[in-house]
Order: sequence, then C-alpha cells, then structure tokens
Amino acid sequence: MDTFNHRVSSDTDADSEEEVRETIEAVLSTLGQRISQEEGRKLAAFLPAEFETSIIDWESHSEKAFGVDEFAERVADELDVSKQEAHHRSQVVVHTLAKELTGGEESKLRNQLPTEYDTLF
Repeated sequence: MDTFNHRVSSDTDADSEEEVRETIEAVLSTLGQRISQEEGRKLAAFLPAEFETSIIDWESHSEKAFGVDEFAERVADELDVSKQEAHHRSQVVVHTLAKELTGGEESKLRNQLPTEYDTLF
C-alpha cells in the first residue's frame, strides 16, 4: 500500500484498501470541485499517480462555492457514510495531502477556501 494510502488508512475506519481508495477519491474529487482548475493541476503533482486525476474533473470543471458542511455531505453521499464520518475522513485526506505539499502550495490551497475549511487541515 502506498504511503499516502497507508496514512489515510491508519487514521480512518476504512475496512479495506478499496475503501481507502474510494475515500481518497471522494475527498479529492469534492475538493477539486471547490478549487480552481489551476490549483487542482498543481496539487495533482503531489499526489500518488493513481489519484492525480481525482483532484479535478478535467472535462467539466467549474469552481463551485459551497461550505464545509456541504463538502462533508457530498463526501458522505459518495461514500454512503454519516456526515460526521465523512467530515473525519475528509480531515484525514486533506491533512495527509497538506503534509505532501511544498513551495507554499498549502497556503495557496487555503487561500482558495473560506476559513471554515480550516477544520479540514
């Protein structure tokens, strides 16, 4: 299991490698809907190859303004888990991503999100 996946696995209640992958993909996909396409491309460079396209929908991307509660709801719907569990998994994935970022990319990501998203970092 990749280091990124392992970090996420060890901090969530995901039962299998497949569930870990689905969690990462759901969170990154939702994050990709909230940030600019340019920032998504930059973040993709820090992700394991299998998740590079998860951060953004390259075909139909549009930045959408939604709060952290809706973020958790979207992840919960995608994973069929509670909103509370989705928020926790989102925290784990975003925190894990933030640890991978260099060159001021975490700051750039945070600047694209309202301060209420700080709870994910």
